[in-house]
Amino acid sequence: MWSSSNFGEFIPIWDWLPLVVGLFILGLDFGVVMLFRRVFERKFYLTRWWSFKIGDTLGLPVYAGFATAVISGHEFSGFYTQWWYHLGILVFGYAFWAWVQKRNLQSGFETWEDMKVPSEAYHTFIFGIMFYLLASVFVPLIVAAEWDMTAIMAFVGLAVYIACFVIDQTPLVDKSKPFRFDREGG
Repeated sequence: MWSSSNFGEFIPIWDWLPLVVGLFILGLDFGVVMLFRRVFERKFYLTRWWSFKIGDTLGLPVYAGFATAVISGHEFSGFYTQWWYHLGILVFGYAFWAWVQKRNLQSGFETWEDMKVPSEAYHTFIFGIMFYLLASVFVPLIVAAEWDMTAIMAFVGLAVYIACFVIDQTPLVDKSKPFRFDREGG
């Protein structure tokens, strides 16, 4: 499986229809988080994070869907088809999320109690997988891109998410109120 030169063989979602991939990414991240909030937390709220409100709803699905259209039908070879590359991306994704969570805990924005909220626990679990799915396709996207509108739209989707994440790290996002304030409807 890992020795395949066809990138899509060991990451099966990239063989799906582009619209299905975009909807899958939307549902796996934003959709399930919102479902957890409604069903388990009995509240329906959006956080103050632009990366969640805009990045997860528009940026990542657009990136994934258009990336699928670009890489579809291509044969790949190179370091990005090796198991160690994929394992490294998965491990890095979880390490990156641990660093973000550590910063939120140190600043007092989140507490360990906040981490137990079902939607937050799910988001912590799924972050590494989402990071892996979306980062592992980046190099094949560059390799296969013919720099037409389809490839440009894939990179625009990624740029939207990255811009939202960067905004989240700035004073433009009010972090003076603790995370649990969002759960209380504020």
